[in-house]
Amino acid sequence: FGIYSGGASIGATTVGNDNDYNVITGNTLTRLRYGIVTVGGSATNPNLDTKITNNIVGPASYGIDQLNRAGILASNEENLIITGNEVRFMSNRMVDVSTSNDIVGIGLSSDASWTASTTFMKNATVANNVIHDLANERTYSTVGILLAGVNGSIATSNTVSNNMIYNVLSNGTAGDQLVGIGIA
Repeated sequence: FGIYSGGASIGATTVGNDNDYNVITGNTLTRLRYGIVTVGGSATNPNLDTKITNNIVGPASYGIDQLNRAGILASNEENLIITGNEVRFMSNRMVDVSTSNDIVGIGLSSDASWTASTTFMKNATVANNVIHDLANERTYSTVGILLAGVNGSIATSNTVSNNMIYNVLSNGTAGDQLVGIGIA
C-alpha cells in the first residue's frame, strides 16, 4: 500500500472507524500492489468527505515500478471525491509477472467483483481523472473505473464524469471483463 487509511490491521477490506475529512493530494506512488486505499467503518459509520486529488499513481512506463492490483480503492465512504488523478502503467504482463489478478484503476467498494458488493458507498464523485495503460495478459479482468458499492435499497447517487480512459487491455477468460467504466 502506498497510502492506507483504514483499520489497525492493514488490508484492502479492513474497516476503520472515523477516518473522516482526510485529504490525500499531490503524491506520486510507484512499485506497489495498491496505490491509495481508504476504508471506512461501515454503512452506519462511513468515512466522511475524503478527498483524493491530484495524485500520480504509477510510473512513467511499464517495468519494475508498476502497480498490479488497484490504483485507488475506496469503501464505506460518504461524499468521497476522487478528482484530478492520473492512474497509469498497471500491469500483469507476461514479461513482468508470473502470477495475476484483476486490475482496477479506480475502484469504489471493490477491486475485483462484478456483483454489487455489500459495502457502503454514497454521494461519491469520480471526475477529471486520467486512467491509462492498464494491461492484463494473464487471463483476468481489467477495469478503468469500477462502481460496486451500495446504499441499502436506496440510490447511491454516485457521479462519474469527465474521466479519460485509454489503453486498457485484458486477455480475460470466461467470466472476466475488459471494461472502461463498470457498474456492478
